[in-house]
Amino acid sequence: MLLFKVRTFVEGSALFLKAVSTYYYVVIKDDGLKGFGYAQIIYSLTLVIGYYGNFIITIYQDTNKQDDKSIQIRSLNQLLPKPIKNDSFISADLYKLTGLYTWQSIQKLLLTEGEKFVLYFSENLTSQAIFSVVSNLGSLIARFFFQPIEESCFSMFPKLFGESTRRQDWSDGSKVLTMLMKLMIIIALIFAAFGPAYSELLLNILYKNKFAESNASNVLGVYCLYVGFMAVNGVSEAFVHSVSKADQLKTLNWILIVIGFIYLTATFILSKLYGTIGIILANCLNMFTRILYSIYFMNQFFKGINEFSIRSMFPKMSVIIIYLLSFVVTNVSRIYFGQNQTSLFAVPTLIHIGIGATCFLVVIISLYFTERSTFRDIKKVLRNKQQ
Repeated sequence: MLLFKVRTFVEGSALFLKAVSTYYYVVIKDDGLKGFGYAQIIYSLTLVIGYYGNFIITIYQDTNKQDDKSIQIRSLNQLLPKPIKNDSFISADLYKLTGLYTWQSIQKLLLTEGEKFVLYFSENLTSQAIFSVVSNLGSLIARFFFQPIEESCFSMFPKLFGESTRRQDWSDGSKVLTMLMKLMIIIALIFAAFGPAYSELLLNILYKNKFAESNASNVLGVYCLYVGFMAVNGVSEAFVHSVSKADQLKTLNWILIVIGFIYLTATFILSKLYGTIGIILANCLNMFTRILYSIYFMNQFFKGINEFSIRSMFPKMSVIIIYLLSFVVTNVSRIYFGQNQTSLFAVPTLIHIGIGATCFLVVIISLYFTERSTFRDIKKVLRNKQQ
């Protein structure tokens, strides 16, 4: 059980205190890098106190007022080390479980942070700073928008496709999966169509002219494409991990190893050819290959269910054409009106924003008329999310 309300409160409080303490130690106290360390300690302590506090409160509440299935922890002793019942020095079960999680953590580290190792050894400090700024901006979207959707999928898919559900009843679940994939693809296309044209404007407004002489805007523009891939991959991999059986998870782990090797190789080669942009392109390739495997898995999983279709995950071709035209129009606008603008209220900036807003409105109208049923289904899911 994921305890969404508890996690939202605890992690939200921890992030807030981390932000306040970072400002206090770095800006007011001028502690430099130590300030970030102090803020991280406060963040970690808040998480520990928050979660353990919730367990303590729940454990010592009146048992008549709580559901027996509301939480798996019934005593604080469950969270503390215990002597092994047999004469072994190491618990075999815990050893296997720890090894599995350690291996998965190494895989995740290589797949999600591998580019930073390559960047550290192959790029100069300026390129590292640009990548750090761009990735931090992108991670805000991933953390606050995509991550809650992923976690909801992890809790929803096992209920829709669990062992207790019949295969004949999977058609409704396949419609939910198709709807979520289409929603993520629509969002991904928005980032791809509008992100490159307005990345320079965003950086200039946020950081004035600090990155005017660099390729930071181009890096951020390409990163917008990567954010789109992250959106789609989050839902697709949530489905694969949620419904896979033990043998399928083993296969998935080996496939991720192969993808990780391809990713690190592509990162090294593309970084030599295109610098920081090449690293982001390698990330896009990494996400794309993982999405391809997830789609293959879906196709095998729903074999024989007529309601499932890969094609139904994508918007209508007319909508895709409008996205493409918006990409062209906004980038032409960037060339004529959006370059070297630091003021949000400058006339060229307002013209550039107006053109983008018009294109975005056209996209929304086209989605309304072509994907109305999809948004209606999304409303139904949101309305019935408690079920």
